[in-house]
Amino acid sequence: MGQKISTLHVKLDRRARRKTVPLGASKIPTMVANSCTPSPARKDEYKWIDRRGYREGGNPKYALPTDRAEAARMNARHYQLRYIFQRDYQAPITEDLQNGINVLDVG
Repeated sequence: MGQKISTLHVKLDRRARRKTVPLGASKIPTMVANSCTPSPARKDEYKWIDRRGYREGGNPKYALPTDRAEAARMNARHYQLRYIFQRDYQAPITEDLQNGINVLDVG
């Protein structure tokens, strides 16, 4: 259930670690730096606090950073919960479905 890392993922991770470029105070793999480096027009959209990127003027209900570290944390949490419950989360809507609600399944 998602606990094993594929051989391809391990190879790509090793390759990415070898190719690093300095970006500010940290080093980020080249393939990530190329896809995540903000362009000058987008640089103003983020507010940086303690080297964490927050959306400038974004959703006030979402107070968490919107950077790579936050995405990794959320991904790890997903797999932890999936391991604890030994399945993906299933919303308790059986009774609502029997009452005839409409559902849009997007994934």
